[in-house]
Amino acid sequence: SFPTRRSSDLSTQTVRMSAFADRIYAFYKKSFRSGVEIGLHTFDNLLRFDRGYLNVITGIPTHGKSEFLDFIIVRLIKTHRWNFVVFSPENYPLEIHFNKLAEKYLGKNMWSATRNEINDAIGIIDNHFDFIDATEEDLNIDSIMNATLAAQKDREIHALVIDPWNEIETQRPRDQSETEFTGVCLRRLRKFARKYSICIFLVAHPAKMYRPKDSTIIPVPTLYDIS
Repeated sequence: SFPTRRSSDLSTQTVRMSAFADRIYAFYKKSFRSGVEIGLHTFDNLLRFDRGYLNVITGIPTHGKSEFLDFIIVRLIKTHRWNFVVFSPENYPLEIHFNKLAEKYLGKNMWSATRNEINDAIGIIDNHFDFIDATEEDLNIDSIMNATLAAQKDREIHALVIDPWNEIETQRPRDQSETEFTGVCLRRLRKFARKYSICIFLVAHPAKMYRPKDSTIIPVPTLYDIS
């Protein structure tokens, strides 16, 4: 492969396509329908997940964004043995989140579980999850990414969950609008995902959705409605 070339400011480098020849050959050996499935035929025909990408999940408050994401996480563990780093203040305290994940994984009501079954569930979740303590102060994008890389030293991390976005401590420069600052943060997350081959799931609340006067149904929020 060709060496990289740095510009005069020593901060930016260029590459040539031939340096990526092996990756290009591998790209054409993969199925055109790439990405991993969660094992549900109808869903898999619409959406698959892959490392190196940022996925944004939104929806009306209290309508099940976190439950939906937990379901996807458990399916990815069962079908592909993925490992996760999770920052999820929406699912606190941790014993509440444990119950949700254990019930989805085992397919049973954990309130009737024996102590041995609970211990088995703790072991299963320990095998696939590292949790970032949401009670810590000043948790920002940097600390979340650093915690993910620290977990990566012990085992391969396939995905990072941030649920929700608005629980991250943000310090916006005075000369940046909120929209500009959010754009900068999202670019950092996308770069982090690509650089370390990590699939990121980001839960974001929409702006307040108003019901049309002539309807009883609140509109489904789109990516344009995310706050």
